[in-house]
Amino acid sequence: ILNLVAQECSPGERLGIVEAQCERLRMLYRDCARPPPPPLQAERCQPKEITWCPSRVFPPVRACMFSSRLTSVNFLADPSAGGGLPRGTFIYATCPIPIQAPSFYWEIEIVSYGDSEEDSGPIVSFGFATEAEKRDGAWTNPVGTCLFHNNGRAVHYNGSSLLQWKSVRLDVALLPG
Repeated sequence: ILNLVAQECSPGERLGIVEAQCERLRMLYRDCARPPPPPLQAERCQPKEITWCPSRVFPPVRACMFSSRLTSVNFLADPSAGGGLPRGTFIYATCPIPIQAPSFYWEIEIVSYGDSEEDSGPIVSFGFATEAEKRDGAWTNPVGTCLFHNNGRAVHYNGSSLLQWKSVRLDVALLPG
């Protein structure tokens, strides 16, 4: 096609006509050399509902009763777990927060703290955590974990040592009800 259009140009024609023919050739060349349009994106499906994941291998979810399509959990045991495991239970969600999400929202409703009123430490903690790895010795939260405790303290765990944790006291406490 380009060869046929090029033969229509004659050096004896006026400059305006030659320029118009050249422009037409350029446009044809751009159309022929242009990459194909990107394939149409498949219709976006509904995002997967994020729920609690009871099937994680480590740390194991123990003594929990799940309800409301895995969006509600009731812890039913003594918080002392033994060596190498978190106090109480440590439950991850089924998938991480989507990277492209500009913001993210969730709710926590605490119905009861149970019978442990003599306990001075936090009873309920929630937040963000990286994958936990099984290690010898006592449980430490994975590096990078950010937790908000019911006693009003927020902690960023930068390492396994207490000296590496950054903690801030908030004027907010989680109470049952």
